[in-house]
Amino acid sequence: MPAISRVLKASIAAAIAAGSSTAAMAQPALPESQESAPEPPKVPTFELPPALIPPPQERSQESLREIEPSPNPLQRPNRPQQAQVEMVRALSLEQALQLARRNNPQLEQARQELAAARDSLQAAQAERFPELTTRVTLDTAKRATSEIRAQEQSFQLEPDELNTALNGELQLSYDIYTGERRSAQIEQAEQRVRLRQLQLEQQREAVALKVKERYYSLQEATSQVAIAQAAINESRQSLRDAQLRKRAGVGTQFDVLQAQTELSQDRQELANARAQQRIARRRLAQTLNLAPQASVTAQDPVEKAGTWQQSLEASITQALRNRSELEQQIAQRRISQQEAQVALAGIRPQVSAFGSYNIRKEFNNVGPGDGFRLGVQMQWTAFDGGRARSQAQQAREQAETAEARFANQRNQIRLAVEESFFNLQANQQNIQTAKAEVRQAEEALRLARLRFQAGVGTQTDVINAQARLTRARENRLTAIINYNTSLARLQRRTSSFPQDDPFAAP
Repeated sequence: MPAISRVLKASIAAAIAAGSSTAAMAQPALPESQESAPEPPKVPTFELPPALIPPPQERSQESLREIEPSPNPLQRPNRPQQAQVEMVRALSLEQALQLARRNNPQLEQARQELAAARDSLQAAQAERFPELTTRVTLDTAKRATSEIRAQEQSFQLEPDELNTALNGELQLSYDIYTGERRSAQIEQAEQRVRLRQLQLEQQREAVALKVKERYYSLQEATSQVAIAQAAINESRQSLRDAQLRKRAGVGTQFDVLQAQTELSQDRQELANARAQQRIARRRLAQTLNLAPQASVTAQDPVEKAGTWQQSLEASITQALRNRSELEQQIAQRRISQQEAQVALAGIRPQVSAFGSYNIRKEFNNVGPGDGFRLGVQMQWTAFDGGRARSQAQQAREQAETAEARFANQRNQIRLAVEESFFNLQANQQNIQTAKAEVRQAEEALRLARLRFQAGVGTQTDVINAQARLTRARENRLTAIINYNTSLARLQRRTSSFPQDDPFAAP
């Protein structure tokens, strides 16, 4: 029996070899839904197809300017042709970060809010200086009292007499004491500038993280297309083997149908992967605020973005020291404290000094004449029904609320750092495991094909081996992408960036 088995296996192998040589001269026609393609290698390696790999050369700044948005932020496409994608540029992560720093609308909004806060600070600081005003009036009038007086003197109506006068006045005023209102308002404005600066820093870090996440998502989507294409190549090879075995009389139609079904499913996966790739491109373009006709692809290869050298405890300490969200609550607390002082100033004495000088010329009389006025004024609202004290108490409660938010934010920051740190460690281990899994799955598929070709294995074994190889490639890709994402999030959650710049490439 063993001898018969060896003879049978040799006959099957010879039949397959003969069928393969015949197919080399005249390729067999696949079903109408299965287009022919060059025979792929037995064990394809996990690499992007050449069509999906952007050119390695760096894009010039002029090339990047082509995809930047219009200087007019109110411009929008009003014809379908203006929304059609006409330019596709391959970007490195560093270039994507640079574009986001220049063009992201959220960053621009934060910059404008900071500029407005600085203008408000200048307005508050202006209260430290006296106020100088001038007024000039030219008027013509006929006074009823003058006419009545003339009638009493002469007992008859006199002709109407108009009085035209030119009056100029210069006034100077200064608030000597405002009940600490002025200093509190200036301190408030300074803290609001500080708050806007911290919010801009937070927005910069958030935008940089979003760019990295969406860039990695685009890398993942592009690699998923490559994985799906490799799975199709494997399924085509399995279909050829099944057809050759059937043609040699040692296979069944069931094996052919199984291979065709697997190929159809792989084509569906490829279509879905391409759709996700288009979505990932558009999401990245939206974050970069590119021109409506522009789209992008990921130029960088899928690989580890770097390593994290600090311990968990050092990472937590650095996050609590650097995060702008905590400093924002401190600034908000200070603003509320000064708001209480502004409210209490309403029931404190207000002392101001004033002076004026005026000159008047009446054209119907001899002149001109001048005069001046100097004085000091005190105003004190001794009782306002308790309104000022209630407003001050409300501001103090808002300060206490900021303290509670600080404690809550501190706990959230620690939890987020720990999550990112543990995810980074897990994905580091997953990368090594996934690499070994891919090598094992490739070898298992090779052996499954040999067993099937020799007649001692089944088509189901080959299909299962293909599925395991595809899953192993996806696991390796997911591990690398998750590692890079976890690293970017850990940098964001500890405010740790190269050169202290959130837009610096890793």
